[in-house]
Amino acid sequence: MLKITKFFSILVVLLLSLNCNSQGIGVGINTSDPKSTLDINGNLSVKVVTIPIASGDTSIQSISDGVYISVNPQVNDQEFRLPAAGSVPGRIYFIRNISTLTARLTTSGGVFFTRFGDTFSGATDLYMYSTTFSSDPMFVLKNSWRNISLISDGTNWTVFN
Repeated sequence: MLKITKFFSILVVLLLSLNCNSQGIGVGINTSDPKSTLDINGNLSVKVVTIPIASGDTSIQSISDGVYISVNPQVNDQEFRLPAAGSVPGRIYFIRNISTLTARLTTSGGVFFTRFGDTFSGATDLYMYSTTFSSDPMFVLKNSWRNISLISDGTNWTVFN
């Protein structure tokens, strides 16, 4: 009798949880009336990672952890590789190059697309640099690829600058 009662208790809990999920009830943090699946009424902190590279190390560096990532190339065009976009749908990265050298961002699957369809749209490499050849500070700001944001659409990476 105890086994049957335990079975029905577990079944009721499972059915109730399925019912709650099917109604689209959200989780609210610091709010009693969530408007989304996750509704945060407050600040959000994300994991910050600096990819440690030994001085003189020029090997490919994999990006697999963190959300806000600092890359520090030791040579021009040092490669930093994102995971395949298909393996991490919806993942968001904020990446900044903290070096004066150019960082080469690649992916193990998919390509890079920008929201504006820049010349590298559909490319497998993205070079993170800042243009310093202009005396116009607005030109440098508009054409800087020192800081970028990327979102996986499940197939490719969309780049926002």
